[in-house]
Amino acid sequence: MSGQLHQWLCEPLTAEVRAAVGRLQRVPGVAHVALMPDVHLAHDVCIGTVVGTTATLLPAAIGGDVGCGVATLRCSATLQDLQPPGAAASVLERLAAAAPVHRHRHRLPWPEHLKVDRLSQGLRRLAQRDGAVQLGTVGRGNHFVEIQADEQDHLWIMAHSGSRAMGPAIQRHHTPSGTLATLPADGPGASSYLADLDWALDY
Repeated sequence: MSGQLHQWLCEPLTAEVRAAVGRLQRVPGVAHVALMPDVHLAHDVCIGTVVGTTATLLPAAIGGDVGCGVATLRCSATLQDLQPPGAAASVLERLAAAAPVHRHRHRLPWPEHLKVDRLSQGLRRLAQRDGAVQLGTVGRGNHFVEIQADEQDHLWIMAHSGSRAMGPAIQRHHTPSGTLATLPADGPGASSYLADLDWALDY
């Protein structure tokens, strides 16, 4: 039995997207698949897809970039503070040093709320090795950090990042039998997965 398909599209689906959606509809426990206007191919579950299941969790629908999103922080500085020659360049250089693209040059102090013993056993070593040097970094692809000014000339920092290497590792750890594997919602595997997701969101 296939999950019911709902579509809100701007243009016809490509053959590759149609095939991916068909595979998703046939996953046991998938009851509904909804396609948003921005739907496009990405691994096993397309970006712009919403999945409704009956009694299972589908880690592939969450994906590897757990908590990926945009955050903004209002600064006390104003646009006028960037007017002196070299001021904007200096700020951007310091921002790039504080939040580098891939990893910090040195390990930073590990925050108390990110204790690795909160993670599944198979993920703790990776958190201590890669997670420690990627915490607070930007990432690649469409991730960024930028400075903006609002209508009152107040400066804002906008950041788009996510869970870095830890997110894909969590997805792989909980889907050893295949990328579209499901977890019974009332089982220990689901509880462990949700606990790791919570850690990744804090990260």
